[in-house]
This record gives sequence, C-alpha cells and structure tokens, in this order.
Amino acid sequence: GWVSPRDFLIGLAIAQSFPGPNFNFAVFLGGLTAANAGHSAAAGALIAFIGIFTPGMVLVHGTMG
Repeated sequence: GWVSPRDFLIGLAIAQSFPGPNFNFAVFLGGLTAANAGHSAAAGALIAFIGIFTPGMVLVHGTMG
C-alpha cells in the first residue's frame, strides 16, 4: 500500500484529537504518501489540501455569485 497500517493509525489518532472534521487527516495522508513515493511531503500535503477544500469553495462561490 501507499501508507503502512502503523502510520495510518498514528495519523488517524492525531487527527481525531483535533476538533472538527478530519480534513487534517487527508492532508497528513497526502504528505505521507508523497514522501513514501520519493517526492516532497510538503508538495503532497499541498495537493491534498487543494483537493479536499477546492470542491467546497467552488460550491460556496457558485451559490453566492
């Protein structure tokens, strides 16, 4: 797999400790997956951040405008 079960569970436990939805977990998995593939973890986290938040922002701006 892309992420080991140990890393997945550690990330999930950390994300569960934060209030609100688990959007933080998606960013964590994006960074970890990119790092395991030999790419920049920051770039993977940024791509995951954009991927998780863009659809909602597009819907909000589409309904308001």
